[in-house]
Amino acid sequence: MRPHAQRTVSDLQRGVGVVTGMSAPAGTLVVRTIDPLSDERWDRFVAGHPAATPFHRSAWIGALHAEHGAGQRHLAVETDTGELHGVLPLVLTRGVPRPLGGRLGSRRLASLPRTPLGGPLATTPSVAGVLLDAAAEIARAEGALLQVKPTGRDVAVVPGSLHVVPWRSTYVIDLPEHGDDLRFGDSRNHGRISWAVRKAAREGVSVRRGTTADVARWHRLYLLTMRHHGVPARRRRFFHAVLERFGDDAELLLAERGTQLLAGSVFVRSGGMVAYAFNGVDRSALALRPNDLLLWHQARRAVDAGAQVLDLGEVADTNQGLADFKRKWGAREVPLVRYYSADGSNGEHQQALPEGMGQLWRRVPLRVTAWAGVVVNGYL
Repeated sequence: MRPHAQRTVSDLQRGVGVVTGMSAPAGTLVVRTIDPLSDERWDRFVAGHPAATPFHRSAWIGALHAEHGAGQRHLAVETDTGELHGVLPLVLTRGVPRPLGGRLGSRRLASLPRTPLGGPLATTPSVAGVLLDAAAEIARAEGALLQVKPTGRDVAVVPGSLHVVPWRSTYVIDLPEHGDDLRFGDSRNHGRISWAVRKAAREGVSVRRGTTADVARWHRLYLLTMRHHGVPARRRRFFHAVLERFGDDAELLLAERGTQLLAGSVFVRSGGMVAYAFNGVDRSALALRPNDLLLWHQARRAVDAGAQVLDLGEVADTNQGLADFKRKWGAREVPLVRYYSADGSNGEHQQALPEGMGQLWRRVPLRVTAWAGVVVNGYL
């Protein structure tokens, strides 16, 4: 990791609204690059911050590094005694020529690439502003676009050098304290989901927690799903790294009927938040409702683990079917924004292939789509 010139908070004070609930810093603060994979202070700070997500953890950062290891520029603000008061995970991507990838396919300093949420975690708005200003400075020096993905749980006032751009929405289920109180939307929706779960059970579908030994079999379903949607797939070793680094805080839940794998989903956790991260499904088995069964089980497991929210993830504006699936679970819609060092709003919401190309892509051999995903994600 390249060292970053130290800057004091007084040098860079700007306001940014964040969830804190934490004490204000005292004394002189400096911003510097640190390594979350070797500096234990990173995870201690993330674990104590109420706005942290699983994607802020060193486990996720390490999985990204295992997938395509390059460009680490993670920032922290610390006191002269070494106490952290803010962190901002950042990775520099290589980028592709503008005609191929658009503005967001260019060289980016992202928090974080191939990740739904990131952004600064800080004890005060001024410390968060310092982190964003320092990130913008690094992006300028690298000739890169700064892209920051805040959680969207609060409206932030960002440094004037950055643009705030509306993004997609994520869908969040608020979880009760006790499993018996778990309800999914209104009585009609809850009844429909309960019926789907009972139907899956009658058809002999069961759910179990997978291990790293199951990743290869599940990854084929994931590749098929990504090919169907025209989205670059993640490489298998990334999922091995997620399960290994998160330990008990990551789950690969599998829906099976006998020896047949019907679907599987990856969930990751940090504190009170569980995030629904990836899914692979045998589309010929959708009538057996394996995805309903998986989410039903995970919601109950999240309550038992003491989580307060189950984040079902963001949905592209064009994917109404997926949005309807998440709404039926009683998930509330949370609009997200992105921060950019330049205007990144020029039609960048659409990441999947256009429908005409998507039809052709679904006929491409699976090994070719897997190879293409490795190549494309290596640049983005």
